[in-house]
Amino acid sequence: MKTALLVGAGVGMALFAFSGGAFASVDGGAGGDVPADPAPDYQTGAALMAIRVFESNSTDSAYTLLNGGGRFSGFADHPAALGWGGTRLSDSTCRAAGYGPGCVSTAAGAYQIILPTWKRLKNKLGLIDFSPESQDAAAVELIRENGALADVQAGNFTAAINKLSHVWASMPGNYAAQRQGSLTAWLNAFTNNGGALA
Repeated sequence: MKTALLVGAGVGMALFAFSGGAFASVDGGAGGDVPADPAPDYQTGAALMAIRVFESNSTDSAYTLLNGGGRFSGFADHPAALGWGGTRLSDSTCRAAGYGPGCVSTAAGAYQIILPTWKRLKNKLGLIDFSPESQDAAAVELIRENGALADVQAGNFTAAINKLSHVWASMPGNYAAQRQGSLTAWLNAFTNNGGALA
């Protein structure tokens, strides 16, 4: 199976294809710029795949996943921006997240991005749709915004998880009362998808 993956944002974007446990450059990066050392981009790709393993799945169908297991079709925008009302969460999950009973999640796509986060990143990055490439770019930006991109690229994935655990509910240490993977499972997902630990 091959999966396209867009890494970076703006001028620094590079398109990779995932096949057989490793990423390979498809286009050499935006504007034909080939990074002198592409290894950090492979690390970022492995981190994105690890997030997908726990937040959605590692197939192309992850990009159409709604919180709760449903699917959406079309990538014009985030499904909640197009009228999907979200998935009602359990009262205990709502409490753990600091909300009252009856709260809903608008998490969608490969990285289970909620609508308010998507709107902010869409505007910040100038994204025009909720395509797989836009979802990948938004996830990379969340990693960057939380100061974890350098850790990912250097193979300090435990440090990256510690910085990102408040972003993705499936990461160890997250406050949400949802299914979390162990640190060992996360590190394995990173290395099994081509990442190298420092």
